[in-house]
Amino acid sequence: MSKIKFRHSNTDKRIFDEFAQTGKGSYIDMKLQRILEAMSSAKITYSIKGGPRKSKPWFDKDCYDMKKLAKESLKKYRKTNRLEDRECYASSRKKYLALLDLKRKGFDNEKQEILRNAKDSKTFWKTIALYKSTSIIQGEISIQDWLNF
Repeated sequence: MSKIKFRHSNTDKRIFDEFAQTGKGSYIDMKLQRILEAMSSAKITYSIKGGPRKSKPWFDKDCYDMKKLAKESLKKYRKTNRLEDRECYASSRKKYLALLDLKRKGFDNEKQEILRNAKDSKTFWKTIALYKSTSIIQGEISIQDWLNF
């Protein structure tokens, strides 16, 4: 078996030696576990996102199509660098942004109407939940622990 050279620190060598003695998991798993433990006890703020990326509830097929058109016109302008293509891109982007604004305002107005006419608490809080952000986790870690990690 060839000898492994470490470039990082003695801490890495110690972790690898622990792994070699116990034989549980992999070296990468151990490093990942240490990073996750440090993050959970750190004074670092991070958010947890789960599942696939979601679009805004008001972002529909019309918005997607207009965004695609704006991107295509930008791509064409970058290729040709002509004034006509630049104007086409500017107008399609302006239309796209106006559509987004219209859809967003329409969605907000619809939800405000639901809140105004809510007859039970379930409907009210379900509507409020649409405007919630992701959860934030905070932890503590001393400077010395951070430097030793």
